[in-house]
Amino acid sequence: MADEQPTTTNKRKAPTWSNHYYTGVQLFKEKNYDEAIRSFDQAIELKPNRLELYDCRAAVYEKTRNVQAAYRDAKKMIAMFPSSAKGYIRAGKILRLSGRYEAAYHVYESGRRKLKSDDPDVQLLTKYSQEAITLYKKSQTKGSVPGHSTQVASNHSVQESTPAIVKRYDLFEILPPELILEIFELLPYKTIWRCTRVCKVWRQTLPRISLIWRDADLSKNRGEDASYNITDATIKSVGTRGARHLRTLVAPKVSKLTNVAVKSLIQAQCTRIESLVITENRKITSDTFLRMVATVDRHLQILNLSSTSITDRVVVRVLEGCTNLRSLDISCNREITDNAFHRLSTNPGPPMVKLKINDCPKLSDRAVYFVTRGLRQLRSLDISNNSLMTKKSIINLSHIATLTHLSLTGIDFKNPATLPLDDAFLMLADKCSQLRELSLLRCPQLSQVIVEYLTTFCGQLESLDLRENANLNDDCIRSIASNCVDLRNIAVAACPNITELGMNALLRGCPSLTHIDISRNPNIGDDFLVEATRRCTQLAEINISFCRKITGNGVIKLIRKFQATLNALKMDGCNGVSSETVMFARQTLGPSAVSCSFSL
Repeated sequence: MADEQPTTTNKRKAPTWSNHYYTGVQLFKEKNYDEAIRSFDQAIELKPNRLELYDCRAAVYEKTRNVQAAYRDAKKMIAMFPSSAKGYIRAGKILRLSGRYEAAYHVYESGRRKLKSDDPDVQLLTKYSQEAITLYKKSQTKGSVPGHSTQVASNHSVQESTPAIVKRYDLFEILPPELILEIFELLPYKTIWRCTRVCKVWRQTLPRISLIWRDADLSKNRGEDASYNITDATIKSVGTRGARHLRTLVAPKVSKLTNVAVKSLIQAQCTRIESLVITENRKITSDTFLRMVATVDRHLQILNLSSTSITDRVVVRVLEGCTNLRSLDISCNREITDNAFHRLSTNPGPPMVKLKINDCPKLSDRAVYFVTRGLRQLRSLDISNNSLMTKKSIINLSHIATLTHLSLTGIDFKNPATLPLDDAFLMLADKCSQLRELSLLRCPQLSQVIVEYLTTFCGQLESLDLRENANLNDDCIRSIASNCVDLRNIAVAACPNITELGMNALLRGCPSLTHIDISRNPNIGDDFLVEATRRCTQLAEINISFCRKITGNGVIKLIRKFQATLNALKMDGCNGVSSETVMFARQTLGPSAVSCSFSL
């Protein structure tokens, strides 16, 4: 059956924002400005976060000489999208048309500072900025006082140059220190850092205000390769400026850092850090991390040293000295062994609620035993991909009745052979009935009985990840639908025994679903998508990749139903979906929300 064409919509169906947008563009070309504005108004009402809509409406206002309305839209563009040059270009153009060349110059300069240095639009803003200066000088020359000689006017033109146009009012001279502190505390760390480049006064004054450097999150607004920009000098600068006031240091994926970076924090007396994140680094030694932990132990609440070179000594020091620790992530560390947690067997640990020890190949059932004896307040635990852990760990976990988030992916469910897996999960489900999230990927021994135990005793489950389980069938899905009415996230990708009958039953029993991963299931077709449009109300993300039976008809119905809430649609390898349907999906949901690549 050919795909249903996106253009053949029901007459009663309200047009989308893109329909109004294209209509407005066409009306603008036809010089029907009033109707064009009306179309853009309707598009903005449906999709208020689209930059091009405000830009087009401002252009129409320019044509109609409604300068105030055009400038208002330009300011909205700058406020909503400060890293895009379009808003600054539009605002500068409007100001130049109004003869306000000095204000236009400041707008262009503000845009140049906000954009990244490698952004091609920086050169364009520089060009416009220079043009604004030239126009300003000409306007000042033409407006000179009659009676002055040409020579005097010429000298005045030379002397005034740029200082008159770049004159600013310094915040530090006008505002009281208390208000300045409140302003800068609201700014992201990266923005504060850039403020030190504004002028000499700011460069000298800002580093002295230690309180504004207390939260150093170096992960915000960074590109994929931005971690290479974080060096030892960066961390040293953070420590020097924050010193005793530094509370948060987040530096993920920092492979370039060495011992010098951490030692600089110690030397700067950053003793009150509450949240410390340094990940994916093998150059900083375990001894250096040990010294850092000893420096901040009393105040530390969040510690993330995943994918580093720490050893048991660091973990022991954390469990002994960090008495206020709430969250610990030491995942992907090859040298950590069971001995790191041995003291927990006789001494209670800190009041931790979250622990991640996944992908630590030397950890076994003994580590879980120690954890369950010494960390009885845990709510979130990840022990996935530790091949030395067996069914004994599942039984040990039953001692932590407070667990709400649990990941058991990659555990050896075969050993010991004398312990039935059903009994182990029965004990876990019975004691940990407060579970909200459970991850159980690639469990060949998963049975219908286990699923019934988990869903019956843990009826408050909100997220369930059961991907790549060949034994999962429709009966298991029906058990989930009957008991987990609050389920919001379900992932059952690559479970070949699931059919549309089971998934449709899940949709009927769990109307609150917002995230669904049903990819790589050969039995799923359009009927499932149609049922989703009837049962779900707030679907936000769905993955139907490599579901060969799905066609464009089902996809179009899904998009029309959830175009207001759906922000991620993955349909890679769905060869039954035509390119026209993909185009319709990207026009309706936005290009970034749709993932689609065809395969043979």
